[in-house]
Amino acid sequence: MHWSFSTLGCPEANFDQAMGLANDFGMNAIEFRTLENSMDLAGIFTNRFGCPQNAAIECDRLPVRICSLDTSCRMLGEETKTWPELLALAPWADALKVPYLRVFDGRTSSQMTDGQLNQARAFFAWWNDHRKANNWAVDVIIETHSTLTKTESILQLQEQLDIPAKLLWDSHHTWFKGGEDPLKTWAAIKDWVQHIHIKDSPMPTPHRTEVNYTLPGKGEFPFNSFLKQLRHDCFNGVISLEWEKQWHPELPELPVALSACRQANWW
Repeated sequence: MHWSFSTLGCPEANFDQAMGLANDFGMNAIEFRTLENSMDLAGIFTNRFGCPQNAAIECDRLPVRICSLDTSCRMLGEETKTWPELLALAPWADALKVPYLRVFDGRTSSQMTDGQLNQARAFFAWWNDHRKANNWAVDVIIETHSTLTKTESILQLQEQLDIPAKLLWDSHHTWFKGGEDPLKTWAAIKDWVQHIHIKDSPMPTPHRTEVNYTLPGKGEFPFNSFLKQLRHDCFNGVISLEWEKQWHPELPELPVALSACRQANWW
């Protein structure tokens, strides 16, 4: 398994500071979402490297590999206007040897409709045409964020695609929003999962429907039994702490959360 964190947890850090933090904590991967309080990763890479060709020269000297560039692109809904973000980031991803561009599923939480399934097919057709035309190695990975928070919806999507989508499984979302046991979700979708987001909180109740994130190991997400199963199944993808300090500035600093992961034997 490859241990990682999302820079959502250190949104003010620049490229080199985020890399240094990952290296200091023994991570063997890092996931970029925010840098310098901005989500304009293509612009930040331009300021840092100048051009993708320069980034490619430096790539092999970076202390930690980049496992994903996380876009704001959404596969479903009235979101086609966000799709060109993938075209701007793909050359940087290839230069930095990043395997995936993260794409959100949609905005609504519901069963997949025929219209959504048609739009998902259209998205992959659009992306694959551009990928082939530009000979890009990078591919998209779909996060189970809002629409795909239940196994049923994930299976609906995969059954309708000629080639099943690669998944970034937000294990907390299917547990908290979808109400599913992570072990059961994993058993159903593991063949497609390349990357897993982890975080912790109390369980939802009829009187507590808003998530209240805790330090890893201090909530009720059953990560230790879940990790045991991942090891049993020889999962060799990425496990990434998504510490949402960008959206919840009251949270402790990322190094505190990473230290808590160690103390809780999360890695």
